[in-house]
Amino acid sequence: MGVREYLDSFINYEKKIKFDYKKSLKLERMKKLLKDLGFPYQELNVIHIAGTKGKGSISNLLSSILSTKYKVGLFTSPHLVDLKERIRVLTNKDKEGFIKESELEELTRHLKPVLEKNRFSKKLGYLSFFEVYTALALFYFFKKKTDFVILEAGLGGRLDATNCCYGKYIGYGLIDYDHQDKLGRTLKEITYEKAGFIKKAQSVVSFPQRKSVSSFLRKICKERKCEFLEVNKEIKVRELSYNKDFQEFSYLGRVLKLENLKIPLLGFHQILNSGVAIGITEILIKEGLKIKEEDIKRGLENVKIAGRFEIIKNEPLIILDCAHNPASILVLKNTLLRHFPDRRVILVFGTSKDKDFKKMGKILFNMCKKIILTKAEVQKAQNPYLIKKSFKKAQVIPDPCKAILKAIDLCDKKDLILVTGSVYLVGKIRKNLC
Repeated sequence: MGVREYLDSFINYEKKIKFDYKKSLKLERMKKLLKDLGFPYQELNVIHIAGTKGKGSISNLLSSILSTKYKVGLFTSPHLVDLKERIRVLTNKDKEGFIKESELEELTRHLKPVLEKNRFSKKLGYLSFFEVYTALALFYFFKKKTDFVILEAGLGGRLDATNCCYGKYIGYGLIDYDHQDKLGRTLKEITYEKAGFIKKAQSVVSFPQRKSVSSFLRKICKERKCEFLEVNKEIKVRELSYNKDFQEFSYLGRVLKLENLKIPLLGFHQILNSGVAIGITEILIKEGLKIKEEDIKRGLENVKIAGRFEIIKNEPLIILDCAHNPASILVLKNTLLRHFPDRRVILVFGTSKDKDFKKMGKILFNMCKKIILTKAEVQKAQNPYLIKKSFKKAQVIPDPCKAILKAIDLCDKKDLILVTGSVYLVGKIRKNLC
């Protein structure tokens, strides 16, 4: 059995639509695994990034800044094309830093006896793929002697495998509705799960939140003696200019005042995400981090994030975006109107069975010249013919490769092609086009 097949032998909740969140995810199981692996994982200098949307962007923005001077371990999920994307060690000389196939194989073989010992217990149940891969990442970061480890949360936060670590610093993206069947039907219940990383004496920096979410986070931080900063309240960002290649903005913190910051990411939400990343950096600078203004600027300008309003071709103009819930689809729509107001949209859309395709369609479909429904090659992918029942004008091409070729055939100079609705769909098309 190869390494990939071995890792796939563990139960993977990312591929499951329905499961009991509270019974299936057990932090005790993860802690036991790490204890049995026998390395001091709590010595890692961890920064947690959580929320409903923007987690990946904030993680990449922050790692790009910190890696200008330090060695940074970055753990993100899910991957777009290849599993190795999830584990990276970034430095000033290596801005990609993906774990090598040989390293992944060696790491897995080395840890396999302990993984097998913990595969199942009557008390704690079955070890999951995400828990195994999180453990591999932490062990790898320890062996690589990283200065910082940035952990993007998986599902929720309170029971998430990454929450086995104490992170002195926490960044929050937007907290909104998603995975309601697991995290809770109300925003308060969802926020409670996301706030599981907040323990004691930490510094928390947040994306601008709804009033109820902000109040909840502030209350918890006050109770647990944590510092809380929210973008456009305690710290501020201001848009200066934008075009189809980059956005320019300023940052005003409690100490830092930065002008003419540039990011090669589109959408105003990315300016706000940058505010979270700089906010955490500012706290670290106050505590002695040797990062200067020019390092922050360089880190922001060099950031690359696949699948986040990513322009992969200009002729025809093709944009890939991993938006997969109503909140992120709304942000995507606003970004399209902001940067490409005169372009007609040819949409290639597919989503998962546990997503609200009706709400997503009502937000996005009316602005599209043509809609092609398709599906990724995963078990949880929604049947495109079921989506078509609610949106009669859409066309169904089940094969995503044929769907994108049809979109290209339909596209003229006034159009753009947008692929969205599913991380799996974006990954499939990116693999075939890039």
